[in-house]
Amino acid sequence: MNDTGSTGVIIERSLGAVCGEWLKFQYTGAGLSVTRRNLTSLAGSPKIIGGGLYVDNNLLASLKDVHKHITEIKGEFCALDNPIRSHVLGLLLIKGVTEVRLDKTEVQDILNRHLGKGRAGMLMAQEELIEAGFEKFAQL
Repeated sequence: MNDTGSTGVIIERSLGAVCGEWLKFQYTGAGLSVTRRNLTSLAGSPKIIGGGLYVDNNLLASLKDVHKHITEIKGEFCALDNPIRSHVLGLLLIKGVTEVRLDKTEVQDILNRHLGKGRAGMLMAQEELIEAGFEKFAQL
């Protein structure tokens, strides 16, 4: 059992050599850590992740369409040390996310307040992000 109380093991998958693309796979039964790999997109990631997703220390500038690439994360989504500047609302449409961790703590806090509330929560978060001056983050 790890420190989060999960019996899942965090695994690290190799990335393809061309353009930093993910190797294509649909499901991982444990958490997934893909750090320091110069990722610029989450396209091609597993659809279902059986634990947390850790993509720290990459080059993710946007999370556009993240909810189309990943449908379920059974744990936290952690993307610290990435230059994320836009499109974070899709995180609220991913089933099972328990916590979002981003460098921009104001954005992170707004998202965490609305986790698990589906589209209604996403719309509330969008309004809050816009009111707080984070218009670019307030996009899918």
